[in-house]
Amino acid sequence: MPIVPFCPLPVCGFGEMLYFCCSGQRISEAVVHKMNRFAVIFLMSFLSLFVSRVSLAQAPEGALLLIPDATCDFGAISRQDKDLVREVGFVNEGSAPLVILSITTSCSCLKADFSRKPVAPKESGTIRIICESRKMEEGVFHRVVRVNSNSADGVHLITVQGNVSEKPQKLERWEKQMEKGREKQQKKEAKQEKRERQKE
Repeated sequence: MPIVPFCPLPVCGFGEMLYFCCSGQRISEAVVHKMNRFAVIFLMSFLSLFVSRVSLAQAPEGALLLIPDATCDFGAISRQDKDLVREVGFVNEGSAPLVILSITTSCSCLKADFSRKPVAPKESGTIRIICESRKMEEGVFHRVVRVNSNSADGVHLITVQGNVSEKPQKLERWEKQMEKGREKQQKKEAKQEKRERQKE
């Protein structure tokens, strides 16, 4: 049986296989053995890569807390307002029940209300953020709420923001309406003066 001559690609019989495909000549059993070995190695590498990709795509073991919108905006508020409440939703994207252990805030003007009842996988829940505006200073504020749970990725943060004013919101709205009324009156008077000048 003729033996295939030297090929510049001697990698586990790949060069000999390429030569056979191009020339159509028969090859020895040793070369066939090398070709089979190459095929086995290639198949094992492919399967290993496929299994690793599939395992990464699977959901992590344990609970996994996901907060789609981690910003809580109270907007414009007044120190004379009563306690304001906003709800922040979350989802358990893991494979085990999620339990919120505790929630801490960065100031005493914020409080959080939540349930310690386990949340099943793919189920959702809410966290109620309570703002005591009377305890806050005037101006724009940014605060942080830390959510401690049994989630696989650790602690989650919620940003709380808003703008505090000393005046009640009703008084502010009344002042804005009055200001708009004065502007309209001034424009009306200006138009009337312009007409009178044109008549002269």
